[in-house]
Amino acid sequence: MKTKTVALAAVAALALPAASQAAKPAEPGKQGREKAAAQSTKTKGVAFTLKGTGLTALPVADGALTGALTLDPTSANKHARTLLTLTRADIEGTGTETFGTAGDKVVVKYVGLTAADALQATDVVKVQGKIARTGKGKAKTLGALDVRRITITREPAPSQP
Repeated sequence: MKTKTVALAAVAALALPAASQAAKPAEPGKQGREKAAAQSTKTKGVAFTLKGTGLTALPVADGALTGALTLDPTSANKHARTLLTLTRADIEGTGTETFGTAGDKVVVKYVGLTAADALQATDVVKVQGKIARTGKGKAKTLGALDVRRITITREPAPSQP
């Protein structure tokens, strides 16, 4: 009985290395190179943030944009400035920018007012979204903007003594 068990264990031990060597690919490093190449062409997103005033109407219905937004920008992050080609004069309030496309799913948040209130030119509007980006450094290209969140803030009226 013991000899049968020992013989069976010896046969199994000899078969194990042969099975593991048969599963090796012909070119072991090829899978890693293919995966790295696929990831380098993958589109990544970068943040888009723009603040401004002068929004007269909010083109949003059923949680989606129905048209483009037009704002007088007061501040913008690097990616927003690059995509919209904003200059220092544009950010200081001398120009207006139109951006966004109909159909973008968007969340609207109101601070200091409600959705039923009429918008005023002094209301501060913050627009956040993602820009599709491929490549890095000088080889990077920016794609389409996907607006995701709009926050409208109204400062309270100063109280009189």
